[in-house]
Amino acid sequence: MKRVIISWIILFLIVCYSAAGLYFISFKNNGILPILDELQVYLDTGDNNAAYEAAQRLALEWELYKRSMGILIRDDKLQSIDTSIAKINPYIYVKNTDELYSELQVIRRYIQNLYSSELPMWFNIL
Repeated sequence: MKRVIISWIILFLIVCYSAAGLYFISFKNNGILPILDELQVYLDTGDNNAAYEAAQRLALEWELYKRSMGILIRDDKLQSIDTSIAKINPYIYVKNTDELYSELQVIRRYIQNLYSSELPMWFNIL
Protein backbone atom coordinates (compact mmCIF):
# COMPACT_ATOMS: atom_id res chain seq x y z
CA MET A 1 0.00 0.00 0.00
CA LYS A 2 2.89 2.35 0.76
CA ARG A 3 4.23 1.91 -2.77
CA VAL A 4 0.90 2.92 -4.26
CA ILE A 5 0.74 6.03 -2.10
CA ILE A 6 4.31 6.98 -2.94
CA SER A 7 3.60 6.42 -6.65
CA TRP A 8 0.55 8.70 -6.50
CA ILE A 9 2.54 11.35 -4.67
CA ILE A 10 5.30 11.23 -7.29
CA LEU A 11 2.73 11.41 -10.08
CA PHE A 12 1.06 14.37 -8.39
CA LEU A 13 4.41 16.18 -8.06
CA ILE A 14 5.18 15.61 -11.74
CA VAL A 15 1.80 17.04 -12.74
CA CYS A 16 2.31 20.05 -10.45
CA TYR A 17 5.78 20.65 -11.93
CA SER A 18 4.35 20.51 -15.46
CA ALA A 19 1.50 22.88 -14.65
CA ALA A 20 3.83 25.33 -12.93
CA GLY A 21 6.23 25.15 -15.88
CA LEU A 22 3.45 25.93 -18.37
CA TYR A 23 2.29 28.87 -16.28
CA PHE A 24 5.86 30.15 -16.01
CA ILE A 25 6.39 29.89 -19.79
CA SER A 26 3.13 31.74 -20.43
CA PHE A 27 4.05 34.43 -17.91
CA LYS A 28 7.49 34.95 -19.44
CA ASN A 29 6.05 35.02 -22.98
CA ASN A 30 3.75 37.85 -21.90
CA GLY A 31 6.88 39.82 -20.97
CA ILE A 32 8.60 39.42 -24.36
CA LEU A 33 5.73 39.71 -26.85
CA PRO A 34 4.75 43.31 -25.89
CA ILE A 35 8.34 44.43 -26.45
CA LEU A 36 8.20 42.89 -29.94
CA ASP A 37 4.95 44.78 -30.59
CA GLU A 38 6.52 48.02 -29.38
CA LEU A 39 9.55 47.47 -31.60
CA GLN A 40 7.29 46.85 -34.59
CA VAL A 41 5.42 50.12 -33.92
CA TYR A 42 8.66 52.09 -33.74
CA LEU A 43 9.82 50.57 -37.00
CA ASP A 44 6.51 51.37 -38.68
CA THR A 45 6.74 55.00 -37.61
CA GLY A 46 10.40 55.23 -38.66
CA ASP A 47 11.76 56.11 -35.21
CA ASN A 48 15.07 54.22 -35.38
CA ASN A 49 16.43 55.55 -32.07
CA ALA A 50 13.40 54.33 -30.14
CA ALA A 51 13.51 51.06 -32.11
CA TYR A 52 17.15 50.60 -31.15
CA GLU A 53 16.31 51.19 -27.47
CA ALA A 54 13.42 48.72 -27.70
CA ALA A 55 15.78 46.20 -29.30
CA GLN A 56 18.18 46.68 -26.39
CA ARG A 57 15.34 46.05 -23.92
CA LEU A 58 14.34 42.98 -25.93
CA ALA A 59 17.89 41.63 -25.78
CA LEU A 60 18.06 42.23 -22.02
CA GLU A 61 14.66 40.64 -21.42
CA TRP A 62 15.66 37.72 -23.64
CA GLU A 63 18.79 37.05 -21.58
CA LEU A 64 16.67 36.83 -18.43
CA TYR A 65 14.13 34.68 -20.27
CA LYS A 66 16.80 32.33 -21.59
CA ARG A 67 18.34 31.82 -18.16
CA SER A 68 15.07 31.02 -16.47
CA MET A 69 13.66 28.92 -19.32
CA GLY A 70 16.80 26.83 -19.61
CA ILE A 71 15.46 24.78 -16.72
CA LEU A 72 12.25 23.87 -18.53
CA ILE A 73 13.04 23.98 -22.26
CA ARG A 74 15.77 22.29 -24.26
CA ASP A 75 18.59 24.59 -25.34
CA ASP A 76 18.20 23.98 -29.09
CA LYS A 77 14.76 25.64 -29.08
CA LEU A 78 16.15 28.68 -27.28
CA GLN A 79 19.25 28.91 -29.46
CA SER A 80 17.29 29.59 -32.65
CA ILE A 81 15.51 32.51 -30.97
CA ASP A 82 18.81 33.77 -29.61
CA THR A 83 20.25 33.86 -33.13
CA SER A 84 17.27 35.82 -34.46
CA ILE A 85 17.42 38.35 -31.62
CA ALA A 86 21.12 38.90 -32.27
CA LYS A 87 20.28 39.95 -35.85
CA ILE A 88 17.86 42.73 -34.88
CA ASN A 89 20.33 45.49 -33.95
CA PRO A 90 22.42 45.18 -37.15
CA TYR A 91 19.25 45.26 -39.24
CA ILE A 92 18.10 48.43 -37.48
CA TYR A 93 21.52 49.99 -38.02
CA VAL A 94 21.61 49.30 -41.77
CA LYS A 95 17.84 49.94 -42.08
CA ASN A 96 17.14 46.59 -43.70
CA THR A 97 13.43 46.59 -42.90
CA ASP A 98 12.39 43.55 -44.92
CA GLU A 99 14.82 41.26 -43.12
CA LEU A 100 14.04 42.95 -39.80
CA TYR A 101 10.28 42.37 -40.13
CA SER A 102 11.00 38.80 -41.12
CA GLU A 103 13.17 38.21 -38.05
CA LEU A 104 10.55 39.78 -35.77
CA GLN A 105 7.92 37.40 -37.16
CA VAL A 106 10.30 34.46 -36.73
CA ILE A 107 10.94 35.43 -33.09
CA ARG A 108 7.22 35.84 -32.41
CA ARG A 109 6.41 32.48 -33.97
CA TYR A 110 9.21 30.66 -32.11
CA ILE A 111 8.15 32.13 -28.78
CA GLN A 112 4.52 31.17 -29.36
CA ASN A 113 5.62 27.68 -30.37
CA LEU A 114 7.62 27.27 -27.16
CA TYR A 115 4.42 27.21 -25.16
CA SER A 116 2.55 24.90 -27.50
CA SER A 117 5.47 22.50 -27.78
CA GLU A 118 5.60 22.12 -24.00
CA LEU A 119 1.91 21.25 -23.64
CA PRO A 120 1.46 17.63 -22.61
CA MET A 121 -0.33 16.48 -25.76
CA TRP A 122 0.08 13.03 -27.26
CA PHE A 123 1.90 14.37 -30.34
CA ASN A 124 4.40 16.22 -28.12
CA ILE A 125 5.13 13.19 -26.01
CA LEU A 126 5.61 10.66 -28.79
